[in-house]
Amino acid sequence: MIYILLCDCFSIENSSELITDILKNGLTIFIALIAATFALFQARSNTISAARIQWIESLKLSISELYSASLEAKHYYDMAAKSVGPELNLTFNKYETSLTKCNILSNKIILNLNSKEDNHKKLESLINIIDELLSPLKINKTSQEEIESNLKKVIILSKIIFKLEWDKSKKIFFWLKIK
Repeated sequence: MIYILLCDCFSIENSSELITDILKNGLTIFIALIAATFALFQARSNTISAARIQWIESLKLSISELYSASLEAKHYYDMAAKSVGPELNLTFNKYETSLTKCNILSNKIILNLNSKEDNHKKLESLINIIDELLSPLKINKTSQEEIESNLKKVIILSKIIFKLEWDKSKKIFFWLKIK
């Protein structure tokens, strides 16, 4: 019944013409479906890559700001330790402001890390060490060199993490890598 209806609708005289048309159109539809699937995977991959690149840039900025704010906090603490009178209050307030900025940046960095990955865990540990060195209870026993040494370790480890993440962001599919 359907065969007769199809033949009437398309004015097809014989069955071989009908089968040829169905195969031609079916193949075209199949190729279009494959192309659409590929386009969806590509769009998803591009979105993930763009988000990963944005995350890397944000993390880079936070780490560089933490480096600066940490050294600034130690500098102001040392200045406050040598100050008297109104200058003491001014420099101690600057230390507290820098320390607050360090705490905000430290937390922002830690929140952007994946605690399931070893390098991320190591970076989180280094950030926690820096926070501890800058704390009001320890900063008087901490040298600028000790803080800077740990900050340099953060930079070295961050570069490794950024390289790995950058390589991930260049992937099109999990089985295809761009080198």
